[in-house]
Amino acid sequence: LACFEKCMYQGALNNLRFAKSLTLYEIACSPGLRASDWQGSGREPERARQEDILRVLKLFPNNRLCSLRYSSVLPFSAVCIDYLNQYQVSIKDIHVAGCDPLALIGGSRRSLTAYFGMEAKSHILFRFLRSLKPLESLTISLPGGWNELDNHYWDITLDPMAGNRVSTKSLTLPGCMPRSFGDKFQRMFDWSILTSLSFFEGNLWLVKDIMESQYEGPDLRNLVHFQCYTLDYIFEQDTLILYEFFKMTESLRHVLLSISGLTYLPVDTPERLDIEYTTRGHYFALWPLRNRLLTMVWHDAGQERPLDKKSLDCICRSFASLQELGFAAPQAFDAKADKESMWNEDLLEYLAPLSHVKTLRMVHLYQKFTESEDGDERFWPQHQTTANIQAFATLLFQWAHSYCPQFEVFVWGLYEEVKVVKGAQPWKSTGDASKFVPELFFMKKLLHGQNGAIQITASFTTRSRVRADFPELLLPKSDPGFDELARAAFGH
Repeated sequence: LACFEKCMYQGALNNLRFAKSLTLYEIACSPGLRASDWQGSGREPERARQEDILRVLKLFPNNRLCSLRYSSVLPFSAVCIDYLNQYQVSIKDIHVAGCDPLALIGGSRRSLTAYFGMEAKSHILFRFLRSLKPLESLTISLPGGWNELDNHYWDITLDPMAGNRVSTKSLTLPGCMPRSFGDKFQRMFDWSILTSLSFFEGNLWLVKDIMESQYEGPDLRNLVHFQCYTLDYIFEQDTLILYEFFKMTESLRHVLLSISGLTYLPVDTPERLDIEYTTRGHYFALWPLRNRLLTMVWHDAGQERPLDKKSLDCICRSFASLQELGFAAPQAFDAKADKESMWNEDLLEYLAPLSHVKTLRMVHLYQKFTESEDGDERFWPQHQTTANIQAFATLLFQWAHSYCPQFEVFVWGLYEEVKVVKGAQPWKSTGDASKFVPELFFMKKLLHGQNGAIQITASFTTRSRVRADFPELLLPKSDPGFDELARAAFGH
């Protein structure tokens, strides 16, 4: 923050009049703020951090900002919120962690993200829901679990909305709540106008609660996008819940499932599934959507098992209208430099079923990390270089061009992007992301020669460039590798 402020005063301040959005991600105390700087002045680190944030907010001309995102495990002070509510009334999209959720509600709000900690999951959440005006997008984050007082509160609260309903086109629920909350959940929202529904780190029984509400009132006639990411293991009854849910959502076009154990479930047509298996409640959950689904992610959130080729073949043959597909390939394809031609050929052979999807535009392989040869997991192995994966992307685009001419985007990996610098050493991280291959983005590039020949290559690109060139695609916004703060910061 101090560096940003310094840059502004060195000549960039006038440019802030053009700024429409501000994102503050993992804002800590200024790196240059030493203990000696505040001990003598009485400025404690947290107070100094909030003062830094407020000074930055005051740099922006009044009523120019339209969007504010603050994502951090550290709080956002009431003083900063009050300042925004007074001098940045123009903010329509506000997403703030670590503040009083009720302070975020305003007449001009269009999109809102609010966080409810352990002390705010009962009466504060109740008041928040009752106070909301119609929105375009709403995220209710419920981190940290719940306690028995929360369970009792929602158990005795018979009709939390007093006959009213929260009106929003997009609803995202990260975290989980007691089952007593789920029993009321179905009566809190106007489901008939909902177009997007996302669950993160939650329980699938919320889907069942939504289905039960359909017998009492509005249906999900407008739901187009459904996403579920949870480390909770999927069981037989959960499969049937999803199957029935997808049967009743005729407008659904985009489904992104990242659930532990998901890839252990068979993927096949009802006719070919074992009769005994289906009578126990196991179905290919997405089968009701086979004629209309445009986006599919079928991913094991626990990273236990990749998608086998038989399942991939069934998906590609049965879901012929797919435009975007995300899954994890077997880890045998680890881009080893000494066996480059072999793994290229093997992976191309594994991906051969993609040729059946003529409408395909994007493929995302959610690949895990590969141990380095010396077993050190802190390093991205030398043999798994960006150049090798880019070479494979070129082969994939060349092979697929005659089958899927619209296939133009290929993504490899999870979590944050790799910053490619010529001559750089292998990627290294000391954080949690070191266990995963970071994302690499490639776009198909066509070069036309003088004799009319076309040369196809894979051009390295970035997440932001893919968003700009293909704004209608969803996968770059739905990577299961992102944690909750990153999703809030980057609009996932």
